[in-house]
Amino acid sequence: MATLKYGSLYAIQNGYGNWNGGYLDTRGYSNTGNMLAVSTAIVWNRDQNSGIWKILSASGKNTGDPVCAGDSVYLQNQYPANPSVLGGYLDTRCGGCQGNFLCVSTAETEKRDGLSGTWLIITSNLTGQPVEESDDLWLQNEYGYDGGFLDTRCPDSDNLLCVSTSATKERDSNSTHWRFVNAKESATIDNVKSVFSNLGKQSFCHTYHKEDYLPGLIESHFKAVAAFGHKLIFTYTNIDITVGDGIYMIGDYHPCDETDNIPKVFKTDHPGWGHPCGAQSCGDFMAMGIQEDADGNNPSEIRIYDISMVQYNQPMKNIGVIKREQGVNGVAMTKEIGPDGRYIIAAKQSHLSIYRSSGPVLDATTTFDEIPGFPQDDFGGCGLGLVTQTDGTIYLFSFGGDDLSQNNHIDLFELDLQKATCTKVDTKKLDVPGFTTSFRWGKGLAVRSSNVIEFYATSRNMFPRLPFSVISSFDMAILVATG
Repeated sequence: MATLKYGSLYAIQNGYGNWNGGYLDTRGYSNTGNMLAVSTAIVWNRDQNSGIWKILSASGKNTGDPVCAGDSVYLQNQYPANPSVLGGYLDTRCGGCQGNFLCVSTAETEKRDGLSGTWLIITSNLTGQPVEESDDLWLQNEYGYDGGFLDTRCPDSDNLLCVSTSATKERDSNSTHWRFVNAKESATIDNVKSVFSNLGKQSFCHTYHKEDYLPGLIESHFKAVAAFGHKLIFTYTNIDITVGDGIYMIGDYHPCDETDNIPKVFKTDHPGWGHPCGAQSCGDFMAMGIQEDADGNNPSEIRIYDISMVQYNQPMKNIGVIKREQGVNGVAMTKEIGPDGRYIIAAKQSHLSIYRSSGPVLDATTTFDEIPGFPQDDFGGCGLGLVTQTDGTIYLFSFGGDDLSQNNHIDLFELDLQKATCTKVDTKKLDVPGFTTSFRWGKGLAVRSSNVIEFYATSRNMFPRLPFSVISSFDMAILVATG
């Protein structure tokens, strides 16, 4: 694990019930006279960095310096509520919330009332030793030199759990325990099989609109959904009548039943190729397949993108290409664990191909080699997803559905890169909410925390909301698996 650094961005996970207490989050306005209300959310990127926090030194340490046990820190929320202070600074104000010690919210300044916005980092390490990412720790508020320990207590009506401080260091099933997670890195899942077994118990259907825009409806359709923080990337083919450049759309991520607009639509960057295919993000990067048209017998490419500017609704930047002699339908991407972990890309047209990067850093000099030995048998399904487990095991998901938007299912496989094997371990038949939503069309997944995977399925097309309407729309289902 890496050492926590001042000036870096992290999600902060609560330890209640074996790390099922959610991620420290801002949502709504505080009713204590402060800035934003604080609670926990199931995912760290619930809404525009609402679950992302910057660590700042309260004792004058510099950006980039290691955070050590016994340090006093400020925690600045990154939700864009205020141009000058974003989501404000974690703070205590008023008492008695949820029957606990002090109420917790954010303030517009880190020094609102003495040390109300100052937090002491306590670990099992000796004072002065660096704190590592994912270290189990306590956050003690220094208001009056004893503002209590950051704690979760009681369900939150709008989020997961309420947040306050406890007068005691240990209150209820590790509710006062926290760990910092580097939200910019490729996330892992603690137990993939356990999470997958709970798929189908929770789902949402989100509707997206776009004014004065209607892509092809006959042959063209959605192909993939990739997630990057609070943004989603939708790929869409453009092969009606004549083949034009492929399309991708950027939309805001909302894990709920809501309606929103698509702010940006871009052309894919291979001129004249109108058939973008499967896609998956991994940290700041995304792998996407693309073909000239729908003919899977022709050559194709897997294009690697830097997607860091997508958070600002700006286009992706291509940094690499894997050329293939045959077509490509499903494409997925993950990363091995450890400091020397390589990027792994899975692709399929008929059979499954697995590629591994030449090094642990992904840039314009990185190359990918296909791992030999994987079976050349027909590998079914409409799309792929990859997830790395915390112990290093890599799992492959295969999405299935038909042209009638029925028979939706996901198969789970365990990959062994050394033995070049892909072993099926489970399958799930699923009801997918929404109009024509199916894994046959836009599909994908995202790791939202160490115990949450979201699976996505879209409508076949963007449809006019009404006959001759200038507004078109589509549905996207979110199926949440928690374990």
